[in-house]
Amino acid sequence: MKRRSPLTPYGLVAAIILLTAALSGCDFFKSLYGPDQDDGTNPPVSTQTVQIVNFSFQPATIHVKAGTTVTWIQKDSAPHTVTSTNPAGLFASANLSQGQQFTFTFSKPGVYEYQCTIHPSMQGTVTVD
Repeated sequence: MKRRSPLTPYGLVAAIILLTAALSGCDFFKSLYGPDQDDGTNPPVSTQTVQIVNFSFQPATIHVKAGTTVTWIQKDSAPHTVTSTNPAGLFASANLSQGQQFTFTFSKPGVYEYQCTIHPSMQGTVTVD
């Protein structure tokens, strides 16, 4: 009597696909087994967006939690920068053309002031709790 393999070629392919998905953290498996346990060592990731529109930062003042990544999106036709002034030198974008972005993650509490170095009247503040 000939012994048959428990996996056909199609079954073997399906098993490989499922194993690969499980090992890569596929959302399907996360929904079955629940989210990973949080041991409190990794703070939640947060983001905030500031638009550069009409020669201004909108909103000009934002309040975020430590660990938040702020993204400035340049929507003006004129070039602009995002450059920290207080404390000076903490972050500085290159000249941003329309459609470009700059991001910075604020890891420590404090008040951070910034401006566009091309148009110094354009100013903003990030307060980090």
